[in-house]
Amino acid sequence: MKKILLFLVLVIFVIAITPYALPQSMRKEIFYYLTRNIPGKFTVSRIEYSLFQGSYIDGISWENDNAKVYCPKLYMNTSLYSFVLSKDATFSFENGSIYYKQAPLLEKLSSTIDLKFRSNNLILKNPSKITCKVNEKGTKTFVNHAIIPPFSAQKVEFDLHSGSLKNYQFKNLKLKGVLSLHTLQCTKNHLLASILALLKQAPSQDITVKCGDINFTLDNGILGYTKTPFILDNAFEILSKGTVNMINEQINIVLGFTTESLSKAFNLTSLPPGYIVPFTVKGTYHNPKFDTKQAAKNIALIILLEKIAPDQRSYPKPAPF
Repeated sequence: MKKILLFLVLVIFVIAITPYALPQSMRKEIFYYLTRNIPGKFTVSRIEYSLFQGSYIDGISWENDNAKVYCPKLYMNTSLYSFVLSKDATFSFENGSIYYKQAPLLEKLSSTIDLKFRSNNLILKNPSKITCKVNEKGTKTFVNHAIIPPFSAQKVEFDLHSGSLKNYQFKNLKLKGVLSLHTLQCTKNHLLASILALLKQAPSQDITVKCGDINFTLDNGILGYTKTPFILDNAFEILSKGTVNMINEQINIVLGFTTESLSKAFNLTSLPPGYIVPFTVKGTYHNPKFDTKQAAKNIALIILLEKIAPDQRSYPKPAPF
C-alpha cells in the first residue's frame, strides 16, 4: 500500500513540475498548436505559466491581413488548473497597441476581461472596460476620409456590457456597450466641411469635436448607434445616429442641426426648443452620398422667416429624427 501511495505522489509531483521543466521552444509550440484554429498568425517571445497560480506571456502579437495587435505582457489571472476545469479565464494587459498597414492606430490599450471558452465560442463573462488613445497616423490609413476625418484622441473608453464571438469569425461577433471618445482633434474632411458650410462657417484645417457617449450594438457585422450629440469647434451641436453594415460596407447615417447650433450660427431668436434640421449620409464606405439639399432649403426658409415674419412664423416641419 505504501508503494502505491508513494507512486501516486511521484506521479502527481511529475505532473506538477513538468510544465515548468519544458523549454521555451516547446512551450511556444504548444501555444501555437492550441491557437491553430484562430485566423491570423501569433508570435510570442516568452511564456511563463503555473498550474495553481496565474500565468503570463511576454511579447505576444497577432497579425491578420493589414492588422496587427501587440501586447508587451498578457496576464492570465486564472490558474491552468481552474481553466481546465471551468474553461473560464480572466485576462489583463497594459500598453497594448493595434496597427493598421503598419501605422499605429490604437495605443496604450489596457483592460481586464473575463471570458468563457465554449468550443470555438468566446463569451464575455462580465462587463469590461477597455481604455486606449487614438493615433492620427493610423486613422489616416484606416478610415474613409469622406465620412470619418483623420483624428487623434487622448482618451477613449469602451464599456462592454456583453459580447460573444462564434467560430472566431468577425461576422459572428456580437457586442453591446458604450463608446466614450471624449474630445477629438480632427483634420478637415468632406463631412465636417459640409456641416460647417450649411452653418455658413468657414472650416479651419483642424477642428475640435467633443463627443457624447455613444451607445452601440454590433450584431453579425451591423454596427448601430443611438442618437448622440457632438460639439464642433466648441460651438455647434450636431446630433447623429445610424447603422453601418461592416460586411457589405453600406452606411445609413442621419445627422441633425439642433436649435442651439442653428440659433448660434444665424443669430436666430425664436426657433422653438428641440427643433432639428436633419440630413443623411448613405451609400458605401467608398462612395458615400451626402443629401444636404433639403436641409439647406429648410435653413434658408428659417432665416427668411426670422427676417420677414417675426410675429407669424411657421417653421418647416422637419423629418422625424
